[in-house]
Amino acid sequence: MKRKILSVLAVFIAVIITATALTACNKTPAGADSGGSGESLSESRENGGESESSAENEQRTALFKELNEEYLPLYGILINDGEWNSPEEIGVAGFYIWYAEYIIANTTVEERFEKYSGNSESGCWAFPAEEFEGFVQRYFNVSTDFLRSGDIYSAKNGWYDIGGADRWLSDYSFSVVSPDDISISGSTATAKLTCVSNLDSSMIYMYLSLDISESPYKFVGCKLE
Repeated sequence: MKRKILSVLAVFIAVIITATALTACNKTPAGADSGGSGESLSESRENGGESESSAENEQRTALFKELNEEYLPLYGILINDGEWNSPEEIGVAGFYIWYAEYIIANTTVEERFEKYSGNSESGCWAFPAEEFEGFVQRYFNVSTDFLRSGDIYSAKNGWYDIGGADRWLSDYSFSVVSPDDISISGSTATAKLTCVSNLDSSMIYMYLSLDISESPYKFVGCKLE
């Protein structure tokens, strides 16, 4: 009788052990989700990093196109000023020359004489104050008081004028060669400019910084390498 009871117990224990083993095999491994994707936390972080990197590359590529097509041609003659850390360092006369180049490039001789030849004595272009100041302040953080502090501003006539030649030669032709030459930190973008001399074809590099927090972008500084 005892042997029979022991035999039954042995069978019962064997059944329990087998069931426990099967249950353990069917449990979901730690770290796996219910969908069975099996993606680890490190893989998820890597994918997030790739998305951020892709977004940054797209931003730099878009900015690369804007700079070469719009902002660098607009910066134009100011490349001659080389290094500056604030717009005031450019000077009011520098802004006048810059704006004159822009006007010459975008109007006919007849249009210029009709609109800007108010000061016939000096033979230079007389730019209405509001027009000139509005354009400069569109691309530079500079005050009206500063612009009007220069001796080329005529409060009596309400314009800016300067003596001198009709054209000024740009020392350099310049561009951003690659999106990789652009770095972005917060609202500031810095572009490495490859500058080739129009006089002897020598080459230098400058770093032009812009505030890209709103459109149009503003020029905030330029440094030599």
